[in-house]
Amino acid sequence: MIEIRLENVTKYYSGGTALDRVSAVFPAGSFTAVIGPSGAGKSTLLRCINGMDRADAGRVLAGGVDMAAARGSVLREAQRRIGTIWQDFCLVEQSTALDNVLNGALAEVGFWRALFGAFGRVRTERARSLLTRVGLSGKELQRAASLSGGEKQRCAIARALMQGCEALLADEPVASLDPVHAENVLSLLKRLQREEGATVIMNSHSVDQARRYADFIVGLREGHVVFTGTPEALTSGTLKTIYGDEVA
Repeated sequence: MIEIRLENVTKYYSGGTALDRVSAVFPAGSFTAVIGPSGAGKSTLLRCINGMDRADAGRVLAGGVDMAAARGSVLREAQRRIGTIWQDFCLVEQSTALDNVLNGALAEVGFWRALFGAFGRVRTERARSLLTRVGLSGKELQRAASLSGGEKQRCAIARALMQGCEALLADEPVASLDPVHAENVLSLLKRLQREEGATVIMNSHSVDQARRYADFIVGLREGHVVFTGTPEALTSGTLKTIYGDEVA
């Protein structure tokens, strides 16, 4: 369980400024939804948190480690504690569900052992247990390509848990799923927060989902934080501040 804190974070891209002096706190063990129109900086925010992108200014503190400044083994250990799932799942389609989950232990076992499938009995049993945990018992040897969209996302969640993460970042995790599978995945994320103490940060285009699942909501617009509060504080006026004339 880790707290994630952004302090005056700025990130530039060739086309302009993606994040402009963003400050936000994501309490340990909380579920926070980040909302805002396309291009607001939501995905960039997550990429700065997990170290895929480095902030150009400010600090990104994950469990006390500054992801913008950390290097080497310190950065790798911090990244291990932060799992990320994506809208397009990022699974190896021709590998089995079990092998995809075992890939979460790559940093632990090393490239060459992983290449030859030498994960060991204990890790393999843990991967099987995690697949059961996310509702995929009996599908361990099924190729990822043959799983439904909802099953793929649950497999991706199991892979993140396999790496031993304490925070789970979800970038539009149900945008490509039908309503039933979307609710299953969101319910799973909520259970992981409540039962495992995971710190969950979810980007979402759905205000309704943000209100129903999150403890806190952060609203982004044009790279700025324009709202931070509880779902109950998200009024129609606040939504207009976040989305302008767009339909949320």
